[in-house]
Amino acid sequence: MSVDIVLNKANRRYSPGDKVVGTVVFVCKGKTAHKGINLVMEGILLMEVATGVKKAFTFPKPTTLAALTLELAKPGGHLNDGKTEIPFEFTMEPLPGQQLHESFHGECINVRYTITCTCIRGFAKANLVKEIEFLTEVKVHLRDVSTHRHTQHTHNTHTHNTQTHNTHNTPHTTHNQHTDCGRLSRSQ
Repeated sequence: MSVDIVLNKANRRYSPGDKVVGTVVFVCKGKTAHKGINLVMEGILLMEVATGVKKAFTFPKPTTLAALTLELAKPGGHLNDGKTEIPFEFTMEPLPGQQLHESFHGECINVRYTITCTCIRGFAKANLVKEIEFLTEVKVHLRDVSTHRHTQHTHNTHTHNTQTHNTHNTPHTTHNQHTDCGRLSRSQ
């Protein structure tokens, strides 16, 4: 018996608000009983502090960004001989109070989104589990970037003008003072 999870997008890339559509595919030799089939989607942010080769510590609790559980089949059912396909669908949404971040695997930070299917087989047999990872991309709208840059430029210009003005009025200033904008201003 085998299980696979196939998503509708071959590249497995989704954005917040997208519908994730897929199919769980079972291949069985003979009719196979089960005690339920569940699908779990989870988005986790894990931070670790690394020193050299060893990781010094992992923060005790990963932050769960998204979580969803779907019951694909109720307990007491069976899978037929051959190939059985069970479709699923859900929307990429964060948990309340959270936001989705882009998938990322770094030295100290990992943002990971997974889909796990578990076929519960009962006391005498091991559960059949399949996990896949998919990617989340957070789209940035050019209008938002433009507004952010304008706001940042206005703030930096105001800060520069204030500091330049203060430099000329301060009796004990040094030559080559640095401003927020990274420019040099000379006192006279």
